[in-house]
Amino acid sequence: LDPTRMPAERTIEMATINAAKALGLEQEIGSLEVGKRADIAVFDIDKPYIGVLHRPISTFICAGNGSDAKLVMVDGEIVYRDGVYPRCKDGKRVIMDAEKIAKKVLAAAGLSARLQPAWRQQEVRAPAR
Repeated sequence: LDPTRMPAERTIEMATINAAKALGLEQEIGSLEVGKRADIAVFDIDKPYIGVLHRPISTFICAGNGSDAKLVMVDGEIVYRDGVYPRCKDGKRVIMDAEKIAKKVLAAAGLSARLQPAWRQQEVRAPAR
Protein backbone atom coordinates (compact mmCIF):
# COMPACT_ATOMS: atom_id res chain seq x y z
CA LEU A 1 0.00 0.00 0.00
CA ASP A 2 3.03 2.25 -0.28
CA PRO A 3 3.02 3.96 -3.70
CA THR A 4 6.74 4.74 -3.42
CA ARG A 5 7.77 1.05 -3.21
CA MET A 6 7.53 0.44 -6.95
CA PRO A 7 7.02 2.69 -9.98
CA ALA A 8 3.42 2.60 -11.26
CA GLU A 9 4.67 1.82 -14.74
CA ARG A 10 6.28 -1.36 -13.42
CA THR A 11 3.02 -2.46 -11.78
CA ILE A 12 1.25 -2.07 -15.13
CA GLU A 13 3.96 -4.15 -16.81
CA MET A 14 3.56 -6.80 -14.12
CA ALA A 15 -0.20 -6.95 -14.71
CA THR A 16 0.04 -6.96 -18.51
CA ILE A 17 3.08 -8.11 -20.50
CA ASN A 18 4.82 -9.86 -17.60
CA ALA A 19 1.63 -11.73 -16.66
CA ALA A 20 1.28 -12.79 -20.31
CA LYS A 21 4.91 -14.01 -20.30
CA ALA A 22 4.30 -15.98 -17.11
CA LEU A 23 1.40 -17.72 -18.87
CA GLY A 24 3.39 -18.24 -22.07
CA LEU A 25 0.92 -16.05 -23.97
CA GLU A 26 3.06 -12.98 -24.70
CA GLN A 27 2.65 -13.53 -28.46
CA GLU A 28 -1.15 -13.19 -28.09
CA ILE A 29 -1.80 -10.82 -25.18
CA GLY A 30 -0.12 -8.46 -22.73
CA SER A 31 0.63 -5.49 -24.97
CA LEU A 32 -1.07 -3.53 -27.71
CA GLU A 33 0.56 -4.65 -30.94
CA VAL A 34 -0.56 -5.57 -34.44
CA GLY A 35 -1.69 -9.19 -34.50
CA LYS A 36 -2.36 -9.45 -30.77
CA ARG A 37 -5.75 -9.63 -29.14
CA ALA A 38 -6.98 -6.15 -28.22
CA ASP A 39 -7.88 -6.32 -24.53
CA ILE A 40 -8.29 -2.71 -23.43
CA ALA A 41 -9.82 -0.88 -20.49
CA VAL A 42 -10.55 2.86 -20.58
CA PHE A 43 -11.01 4.68 -17.30
CA ASP A 44 -12.53 8.01 -16.30
CA ILE A 45 -9.94 9.64 -14.08
CA ASP A 46 -11.76 12.96 -13.75
CA LYS A 47 -12.85 12.16 -10.18
CA PRO A 48 -12.27 14.26 -7.06
CA TYR A 49 -10.85 11.30 -5.10
CA ILE A 50 -8.22 10.65 -7.77
CA GLY A 51 -6.81 14.14 -7.38
CA VAL A 52 -4.31 16.16 -9.38
CA LEU A 53 -2.96 14.44 -12.49
CA HIS A 54 0.66 15.55 -12.65
CA ARG A 55 1.52 11.87 -13.15
CA PRO A 56 -1.74 10.34 -14.47
CA ILE A 57 -0.61 6.71 -14.46
CA SER A 58 0.69 6.64 -10.90
CA THR A 59 -2.22 8.77 -9.68
CA PHE A 60 -4.73 6.37 -11.19
CA ILE A 61 -2.89 3.24 -10.00
CA CYS A 62 -2.86 4.59 -6.44
CA ALA A 63 -6.32 6.21 -6.31
CA GLY A 64 -8.50 4.81 -9.09
CA ASN A 65 -10.67 1.73 -8.91
CA GLY A 66 -12.57 -0.68 -11.13
CA SER A 67 -15.80 1.28 -10.95
CA ASP A 68 -14.03 4.07 -12.86
CA ALA A 69 -14.06 1.89 -16.00
CA LYS A 70 -15.93 3.51 -18.89
CA LEU A 71 -15.14 0.95 -21.60
CA VAL A 72 -13.72 -2.56 -21.68
CA MET A 73 -12.77 -4.42 -24.85
CA VAL A 74 -11.86 -8.10 -24.97
CA ASP A 75 -10.26 -9.39 -28.14
CA GLY A 76 -11.31 -6.16 -29.87
CA GLU A 77 -15.00 -6.48 -28.94
CA ILE A 78 -16.74 -4.08 -26.55
CA VAL A 79 -17.97 -6.06 -23.55
CA TYR A 80 -18.72 -3.09 -21.27
CA ARG A 81 -19.51 0.55 -21.96
CA ASP A 82 -20.88 3.13 -19.52
CA GLY A 83 -22.57 0.62 -17.22
CA VAL A 84 -23.94 -1.57 -20.00
CA TYR A 85 -22.80 -5.07 -20.98
CA PRO A 86 -23.88 -5.24 -24.68
CA ARG A 87 -23.53 -9.02 -24.94
CA CYS A 88 -25.41 -9.69 -21.73
CA LYS A 89 -29.13 -9.05 -21.33
CA ASP A 90 -29.09 -9.20 -17.53
CA GLY A 91 -25.66 -8.06 -16.28
CA LYS A 92 -26.81 -7.69 -12.68
CA ARG A 93 -28.02 -11.29 -12.69
CA VAL A 94 -24.65 -12.49 -13.99
CA ILE A 95 -22.87 -10.63 -11.19
CA MET A 96 -25.24 -12.09 -8.59
CA ASP A 97 -24.64 -15.59 -9.96
CA ALA A 98 -20.88 -15.00 -9.96
CA GLU A 99 -21.00 -13.91 -6.32
CA LYS A 100 -22.84 -17.13 -5.39
CA ILE A 101 -20.27 -19.21 -7.24
CA ALA A 102 -17.42 -17.29 -5.59
CA LYS A 103 -18.86 -18.01 -2.13
CA LYS A 104 -19.02 -21.73 -2.96
CA VAL A 105 -15.42 -21.71 -4.23
CA LEU A 106 -14.22 -19.92 -1.07
CA ALA A 107 -16.12 -22.41 1.11
CA ALA A 108 -14.59 -25.37 -0.77
CA ALA A 109 -11.14 -23.82 -0.26
CA GLY A 110 -11.81 -23.26 3.44
CA LEU A 111 -11.60 -19.49 3.04
CA SER A 112 -15.17 -18.40 3.87
CA ALA A 113 -13.94 -16.47 6.92
CA ARG A 114 -12.28 -13.99 4.55
CA LEU A 115 -15.73 -12.75 3.53
CA GLN A 116 -16.42 -11.52 7.06
CA PRO A 117 -15.44 -7.97 8.01
CA ALA A 118 -12.51 -7.92 10.44
CA TRP A 119 -14.62 -6.41 13.21
CA ARG A 120 -16.89 -9.48 13.16
CA GLN A 121 -14.04 -11.96 13.33
CA GLN A 122 -12.87 -10.96 16.78
CA GLU A 123 -15.01 -11.54 19.81
CA VAL A 124 -15.26 -8.44 21.97
CA ARG A 125 -15.27 -9.12 25.70
CA ALA A 126 -15.83 -6.72 28.52
CA PRO A 127 -12.86 -6.36 30.88
CA ALA A 128 -13.12 -8.49 34.04
CA ARG A 129 -13.94 -6.61 37.24
